[in-house]
Amino acid sequence: MPPSDQTKLLLDYREAAAALGVCVRTVTKMRKKGEIKHVRIGVRVLFPVADLRRWIDEHKEGGEV
Repeated sequence: MPPSDQTKLLLDYREAAAALGVCVRTVTKMRKKGEIKHVRIGVRVLFPVADLRRWIDEHKEGGEV
């Protein structure tokens, strides 16, 4: 049985784009610029969920007290 989305550690381009709320092309550009980390498994490029969360945390703006 495949893991549920809640237990996934790595996301493909489509899943990473959906998680970030952007298009696949944006994720591709971010990867090529080195803005987000990725893992290669064979020919597949996958994005660690933990690193996507870290990227979001590092790019938050406003809301500081």
